[in-house]
Amino acid sequence: MYLSVIGVCDGRFDRLPHHRTGLPEAQTPAIDGRCRSAVAHLLPGRRQTPALPSHTCVVFPDRGGTAKSRTAEQTGMVALDSEDVLERGDRAPSFELPGTDGDTHALSGFAGYKGVLVVFTCNHCPYAKAKFDELNRLTHEYDELAVVGINPNDAEAYPEDDFETMRERVADGTIAFDAYLRDESQEVATAYGARCTPDPFLLENTDREDSSLEADECEGDGPFHLLYHGRLDDAPNPDEKPERREMKAHVDAMLAGDDVTDEFRPSRGCSIKWRPGNEPDS
Repeated sequence: MYLSVIGVCDGRFDRLPHHRTGLPEAQTPAIDGRCRSAVAHLLPGRRQTPALPSHTCVVFPDRGGTAKSRTAEQTGMVALDSEDVLERGDRAPSFELPGTDGDTHALSGFAGYKGVLVVFTCNHCPYAKAKFDELNRLTHEYDELAVVGINPNDAEAYPEDDFETMRERVADGTIAFDAYLRDESQEVATAYGARCTPDPFLLENTDREDSSLEADECEGDGPFHLLYHGRLDDAPNPDEKPERREMKAHVDAMLAGDDVTDEFRPSRGCSIKWRPGNEPDS
């Protein structure tokens, strides 16, 4: 018997009642009520997925039955769903961040576009890397949409997410967004309520006459307001192939001036690697 975990762990554990898992009490995984994950334990000959709190982490029993603590990062299986802090029509938080091209980019600098797809992403996460091709494709398909990647991860804890590696990913063509920016302070990620990588936000330029958002739907001065926050496609996991390019459909509707009223479908990805003290309250 072994356990597998998709989740994020932050170190405070409580025991999950053994009747919830079907395991002997001595082998029951501990959980952390502040961590979000989907946990599945696999038993010989059958698969069970216990119903767990929305924030969960596990302690893995080793083969000798002794509880051995492992973070989800160590398993390489991390999944966190995005959460909604901004609502449709909310004014998009402004930013001014350094880019891999050597320039500083502000949200206001994209005012010539009908929309901006802001995606909080990074270099190392398998969920983020699985969506590079789709983001590159969106970048090349639309002249009226700017695709802007923002990497907020703590590069001291995760060196592969440093600015130099960002430049390398752009130089070798792995990333071909309109801009790839570094959010060193993590203030922009916090303002947007970003939680995972990738975490996409489709912003509409409501200064244009044919915008899909009406003036009475918008809070605060523009030009950019949130139109849609959610996943890029219907393949939430890195090894899955999408059947529907959902973000493309939203972009097409936006550019046509049509309503985009679909319910936000959360993105899934690795947790943003927050600097100590920057972790969101939720």
